[in-house]
Amino acid sequence: MIYGSGGVQRNTVKDFWDKVKVLGDDDCWEWQEGTWHNGYGRFKWNYQSWRAHRFALFAVNRLPDKATEVVRHKCHNRLCCNPNHLIYGTQKENVADRWDKARLEASWAPSTS
Repeated sequence: MIYGSGGVQRNTVKDFWDKVKVLGDDDCWEWQEGTWHNGYGRFKWNYQSWRAHRFALFAVNRLPDKATEVVRHKCHNRLCCNPNHLIYGTQKENVADRWDKARLEASWAPSTS
């Protein structure tokens, strides 16, 4: 970690990966530090705040085709930073993923009758 003017921290890509619990290629690599209010990992780089999963793709040089693309979790784990679990897509696709996951979970819910 490097400190810039006014004591503001300036992390490196290595600092980022030091905050991720890296496991096997198919496992979720969970963020181990602070989170945003919505449960996504939070990382500061180059004086800007990033969602950790978005920075993970950036760090391995997988840049979006369009500035409007979001990073989607194939594993549905908000803390996961494994680049193998992350893909770019539209916000519409991201919302559809969430609804599909909710439908899948509802179909496995135990019966209340």
